[in-house]
Amino acid sequence: MVDMTYADVDGRKPGNTRKALRGSVFFGLTSVTAITAITQDSIASPGTPTLKALPAGMEDIGALTDAGAVLARAVSSSDVNAWGFLEPVRRDITSDVTTVQLVGLETNKQSVAVYHQVDPSTLTLDATTAELAVAKPVTPTAFYWRVLILGVDQNDAGEIYIARYLPKACLTSVGNMSFDSANDPVSYDLTLTAYIDDVLGYSDKTFYGGPGWQSIKTDMGFS
Repeated sequence: MVDMTYADVDGRKPGNTRKALRGSVFFGLTSVTAITAITQDSIASPGTPTLKALPAGMEDIGALTDAGAVLARAVSSSDVNAWGFLEPVRRDITSDVTTVQLVGLETNKQSVAVYHQVDPSTLTLDATTAELAVAKPVTPTAFYWRVLILGVDQNDAGEIYIARYLPKACLTSVGNMSFDSANDPVSYDLTLTAYIDDVLGYSDKTFYGGPGWQSIKTDMGFS
């Protein structure tokens, strides 16, 4: 045994604090190839990770409000109480649901498709006037998307990527659309819920990577 002070056990490293300084949310149909990694080895500088190209069909929904994409996780449980015990003797997780909420600022093909829950390839413009008309379905059905939320931070070594991938997400709530000349732009307030993809076997996966991430792996506790 040796005498110790707090300085001997202090493991704090404020440099490991991360922010999503910028980023995008990408949507694709569930027929799009699943994402298994967000980085790859650099061709120009082997040994250095670079961002991997997204599968064809994954498209950026465009600029978002400064709140970015907000991911929430709601966990519910069921307790078993027993006579004579002050705390439950058993707890079972009964629900674990991930949602993502975002407000798109751009009106483009992808934002219109997600908001109206239609295949982007079915959105066609009038050949003469370029007018687009989208009718709300009389009997809507659940429409699923692959969603990638990509946040980008930075350090001296380069970009740091933190991403969440929802391979099967469904629009479960939409906010108000304001036609307002004074304050708010026409925007797309969307909340999607993640569901388990039957082939991949998960509903939500988190990725960390990039050259900046690689440079601090030891500081973060990885060997």
